[in-house]
Amino acid sequence: MTGNIQIGALVQAQAEVDRLIADIELCSSTIAELKTLNIDAQLKASIAGHVLVIIKAIIKICGSLSVKFGIQVFFEVFAKLDASLKVLLRGLDGCMDGFLVILAKLLVEADMRALAEAKLILCHDMLVLIRAAVGIVIGA
Repeated sequence: MTGNIQIGALVQAQAEVDRLIADIELCSSTIAELKTLNIDAQLKASIAGHVLVIIKAIIKICGSLSVKFGIQVFFEVFAKLDASLKVLLRGLDGCMDGFLVILAKLLVEADMRALAEAKLILCHDMLVLIRAAVGIVIGA
């Protein structure tokens, strides 16, 4: 009986993550249609702050699913999530010049470690490069 409950919970969790990916992809395609937005730095920072909250929630979800079911079970799903999140972040940077730099500045080392631990490697690596380009070094 416990195995059936675990399998049911796993199927439900995978379906929820798939819906999250679909939502992120919808946001990405909508943002891609916006082209370039001319907004001030304060609004960009506010949007980046909200995106950071979303990223932290995704990291928390990935962490709890990994603890409950094991990282190997979700490795492929997390890879899709990582790729779709990276497309969204690059899309936001495309329509709001400098967005990724602002987001990278908001991230602290704990956030960067959490991205890597959640196996969101594409997003982690992109943000590491951006942080390095703007002079943010580990431990600074």
